[in-house]
Amino acid sequence: MGAGLIRASVAALAVALVIGVAPAQASSKGAADSDYSSFFSDAALRGSGWAACPEPVTWSVDMGRLSPAAAKREMVRLQKALGLWSRYSGVPLEFTGRQPLVYDNTSYQLRAADNSAPRTRHIYIGFYGGREVAGLSGNVVGLARPTSVLAREVVSGMAVFRRGYVLREQSDEPRHLTNLYLHELGHIFGLGHATSPTNVMYPTLGTMTDLGPGDRAGARDFAQECTRPTP
Repeated sequence: MGAGLIRASVAALAVALVIGVAPAQASSKGAADSDYSSFFSDAALRGSGWAACPEPVTWSVDMGRLSPAAAKREMVRLQKALGLWSRYSGVPLEFTGRQPLVYDNTSYQLRAADNSAPRTRHIYIGFYGGREVAGLSGNVVGLARPTSVLAREVVSGMAVFRRGYVLREQSDEPRHLTNLYLHELGHIFGLGHATSPTNVMYPTLGTMTDLGPGDRAGARDFAQECTRPTP
């Protein structure tokens, strides 16, 4: 398969994390580590994932709508969340700095505010008001998805978080934010929703600060071996 942007109809699956919904009972589906699903339901994208190459996947973040103190706190939480996905998937990650970004409500993507070319093997992350991102409405506090795939290798992704919710939960329940970041970043890594609240990929917000057994198994399963020649 050639390079191509994932269609909005595919990318709209399993991207939202909601608040205010009572958790369901734990799933009885098989072993605990089997409780994960693929983001990719399209046959042409099935089996896609990030390649665990020595060259790290890079990430940048737009925190321009947060105060310096709030940005510092959320950076620590983001780094922890990304570090956990990196540890369990084997995909190295590297922060490249803060970057002004713009969310396009037509293409459902984040892009550089200076209109520079999109980076490959890169994740864009941003914090926005609910009116800036059409999908951040009602009880939805985060959205994320892979954004492009080349020969079944995911080469870019993005996540957006609702600024007002983040500012409120910094004092009310900070663990909600760690759970939120872990969940949305899991979508970027290729995981869909879990059926048990013992996993961060469960679609209702909780207070988990680490990956559950299904999350860890999914991270290992959706990471790909690097096929690039070693320099």
